[in-house]
Amino acid sequence: MTTQLSCTKQLSHLVVLHGPEDQDHFTTFAHALYGQPRGARLRIIPVCQRGRLLGLQSTIVELVLRHADAVVFLSKPRNHEQLRLAHAAGERAVVFQASDKRAPGLVQLASRILDRLFPPRPIQDVLCMFACPTEHEQLALHREWRMIEDVNNRASKPLAIKTRWAASVHDLQDAVLDQSWDLVHFSGHGEPGSVYFETADGNSQSVATPTLVKWLADHQPRCLVFNACHSAEMLTPVLDRVPHVIAMQGTTTDDAAIEFSRAFYAALARGRSVEQAFGHAFGGLGLHGHSEHCRPRLLN
Repeated sequence: MTTQLSCTKQLSHLVVLHGPEDQDHFTTFAHALYGQPRGARLRIIPVCQRGRLLGLQSTIVELVLRHADAVVFLSKPRNHEQLRLAHAAGERAVVFQASDKRAPGLVQLASRILDRLFPPRPIQDVLCMFACPTEHEQLALHREWRMIEDVNNRASKPLAIKTRWAASVHDLQDAVLDQSWDLVHFSGHGEPGSVYFETADGNSQSVATPTLVKWLADHQPRCLVFNACHSAEMLTPVLDRVPHVIAMQGTTTDDAAIEFSRAFYAALARGRSVEQAFGHAFGGLGLHGHSEHCRPRLLN
């Protein structure tokens, strides 16, 4: 099967090698690619790992691989013929390493391939939502914002950051109507499966994080950041809706959460990718003695 997109003038060719046992995995992978806007610029060419492409001999397959923009092996090459094909692909080859080929791993692979073929522009427009209802323990949210603002202002090309204090669900609904956001950041309290926004009178409004991610996904942010305790829990079923989701596993302290935000936005403001910024911030937690008090996760 060859998928063609007649509406796209210039297509990048992606060859995907898989065995008969991987047909369902290939379908999931292809849907993940085409489910993102950049996927419209792809032509996917599936290749049976026995070495045949649409009935052609393996020597023709090797020629096709040499002219592909990227090549994905859904299973590790196991025999001489498959190894020869991997050699023909060279640096354009990506081997799916996960032993468990469930949807989240294939979705992450799709994002990696799209980033390689169509590098995303740096994050620019950021919405920061800060909420701390009166009945909850008070958080040092203003100190977190001062850190973010300071590192951003010192960058040569700072991010365009807008803030919402005492953030309500209505604030979020209105903000996504005002403009498109590359990144939406929430800082506040959380519990497994929920985060807390504020109401007009300062009380709390619990919002299920999976529901929130699904709703935000319709507005196509490229990254969501939940700097709230337990926010990483129960998000697995919706991770394919947004390219990158960063959340906290378990509890965290104010100081650790602030340090993570400071380092993360310092890297983003200097043009680093989300993955690079996360790695920079995560690694820096140990330098400040916070590695045991903060467990951020880049979920996809």
